[in-house]
Amino acid sequence: MAGDWIPMRLDLCEDPAVLQMADILGESDEYVVGCLHRVWSWASRNCHDGTVTGVTKMSLSRVVRLPKVVDAMCSVGWLIEGKTPDGVSFIAFPKWENWLSKSAKSRLQNAMNQRISREYKKVQPVKQDPEQPEPVTNPSLSDSDETVTTGEKSTEQESKDKNTPLPPKGEDDPSKEKPKTKRRPSETTGEFQPPKRFDTPEVRQALADFESMRLRTGKRIKDRSNVCRGWGTRFVDVKHLLACIDVAISNEYQGINPDYVDPSKVLEAKKPSLWETAKKY
Repeated sequence: MAGDWIPMRLDLCEDPAVLQMADILGESDEYVVGCLHRVWSWASRNCHDGTVTGVTKMSLSRVVRLPKVVDAMCSVGWLIEGKTPDGVSFIAFPKWENWLSKSAKSRLQNAMNQRISREYKKVQPVKQDPEQPEPVTNPSLSDSDETVTTGEKSTEQESKDKNTPLPPKGEDDPSKEKPKTKRRPSETTGEFQPPKRFDTPEVRQALADFESMRLRTGKRIKDRSNVCRGWGTRFVDVKHLLACIDVAISNEYQGINPDYVDPSKVLEAKKPSLWETAKKY
């Protein structure tokens, strides 16, 4: 079942937020990672959209028996506590759709299965054709018999060559040179050309990270100018674009698809309330 496991990054122990929590708690990095696993496991079983109404930091601390850890998570931005417009308390887990939702787990599981399949194919031995048996020479034949037999074969071969018609000109003519095939460029060409409203330093940095991921996974970008085509009508705003690029990098996707993230989750608001900010994740 999708709720029986949660994804955790291999380099989570080196995350700056984990290091900050370790300083706050006065514990080791490994201890913090274990506590995060306990809290996120509870969230995976009890959250549906990243928020839980009617639950406070105090009640969460009581159920997981880690009061200081819950406060430290709030300090580094991995947990949000607030109240709805009706005054009901709630807690929210940021970036829920990227890691702990059912769709995120399914996406990460598929990516892991594909990676395992590629690695399995690399280690499979290459099948070789069985060796052809060497011809057996009949020792009973004398040198004169071999000479006679060879002469008969040569005569028959010459007769076949004379009766074989020549191919017409233009069809399989060995004297005619075959057209040369174009070779693909060995290096990436072009430059990223995002639309003007998406051409920001943050987007440029995200594109550079995306290209680095493609190189790391052996899927080099052939032409950078093709990456940004159609962005003007496919992405809602800069936040929506950056969120989709982040999903593509995390899952080692070859393209940047606007369907990776729901635009309503990342739309910019003039003065969002704490409840609205939490619901975005």
